[in-house]
Amino acid sequence: MDKKTNHIDFSEEFFVKPKTREEIISEISESTETAESRSIPKVEKKTFVIPSLATKANFEKIAKSLNIEPGSKKYGLLKFFCEEKKASTVDSKMLIQRIENWSDEQLEILKLICIGKSFTAKNIVEVIPSIKKFGIDRLLALRAFVDLEDLGPGPLNLFFLATLPQGKLGEMGKEAYENEIKEKMMSLDQVNVFYNICYRIPSITHRTAIAVISKTRQLKQQHAQVINTFLKEDVSFGDKPISNDNILGLINLWLTMPELDERKKLQRLIKKLSRKSNKKKKDFQFLILSFREEAEKGKKNSLDNIVSGIRSFLG
Repeated sequence: MDKKTNHIDFSEEFFVKPKTREEIISEISESTETAESRSIPKVEKKTFVIPSLATKANFEKIAKSLNIEPGSKKYGLLKFFCEEKKASTVDSKMLIQRIENWSDEQLEILKLICIGKSFTAKNIVEVIPSIKKFGIDRLLALRAFVDLEDLGPGPLNLFFLATLPQGKLGEMGKEAYENEIKEKMMSLDQVNVFYNICYRIPSITHRTAIAVISKTRQLKQQHAQVINTFLKEDVSFGDKPISNDNILGLINLWLTMPELDERKKLQRLIKKLSRKSNKKKKDFQFLILSFREEAEKGKKNSLDNIVSGIRSFLG
């Protein structure tokens, strides 16, 4: 273009003569070297191995570094955790740090959980804070549940949900938080009822145990004491054996019972019932009727409610 005249020069030099197909192919062939015409150095392939962060732990080195005495409960627990659960060094050190200052009872419960085939090293580390929340007063209930057959992470987590407060003070507010704590609290007598049911009643399932512990928290002290006194092996309700299928119904029946107006009356009644034959002492229909009769002495109330409850229980 001429800047002075704004005139475009359309001379022959402005245009590029189009190339034929043969010319294009010829140029490409000449400029491209084949693999045979030039030497291409071979690049040696290298394999890079990235070390795993979850290397298997050496329990002896960890025990020594943390001053864990050989032969102690912690030493045995660490050895099983590392060798049987194939725990990593990180998980192993975390385990020991979290169980510092634990009692022998707490360590024994953790050991039973470790033995469970369904629990992985990660599962075991995760349940430690929940075990710690039980404290010594309710640890017996947890031990009874852990001792049930075929325990896995699922049932244990449901048990924690049923027995431990799940809310947080900042999220729930003080009143709601305190109410949940009170709801989940258990007296020693109630803990013993749950413990005895798990050990005395055959084939208690995890599902039944979780339902039972929610009911035992509602038992009055007098009723819990009678149950703990007479709940032995081979107990029955009339001619019907107490089992996993009807234990919840028995607890519900006790929840309908009145209380004796004096503690001395309870002590006398327990002594009186203890002198009965083994057959009667193991018959909770007889025990409930005897307790109700003692509570209703001097009153005009009939036994209609308890009879109705017994009929419903027996189906």
